[in-house]
Amino acid sequence: MTARDDIAPRVVTAYDWGSLGDVLDVGGGDGTLLIALLNEYPSLRGRVFDQPDLAEAARKRIEAAGLADRAGAVAGDLSADLPPGAEGYLLAEVLHDRDDDDTRDLLTRCAEAVGEDGAVFVIETVTRGRDLTALTALAEGAGLMVADVHDAGEVAVLELTRP
Repeated sequence: MTARDDIAPRVVTAYDWGSLGDVLDVGGGDGTLLIALLNEYPSLRGRVFDQPDLAEAARKRIEAAGLADRAGAVAGDLSADLPPGAEGYLLAEVLHDRDDDDTRDLLTRCAEAVGEDGAVFVIETVTRGRDLTALTALAEGAGLMVADVHDAGEVAVLELTRP
């Protein structure tokens, strides 16, 4: 069981993901979280963005789940530009083991990709990882501000938008 398997049920109920048209699960691994969201919100579309081997695993799991008509996977590098145009960029259990510079850089790339009207969602288990206060300071340094914090028990969903 991965961390995403454990948090997916909490994340699904933490926010009205159906209000977003399209999400990009950045560092989305094998697609566990995206599949859970798509199963709960039939109008939602999404893609996993991760290293080539993980993107391929996600694509196979998405197809096996019967969701290929609303989802896909894109191979790429988290240190490069992210595919633009999604209304929501998800960073689930991606930032807790990164240093401040790497975190700020990834948040900056998300801010650039999401544009003016979308949101970046940082999803972290509260009992591990970095202090949320420190994370919000890094988000501000990346050109984002905290729009809301959605509580899901041990999981926090920070909704970040451009000012």
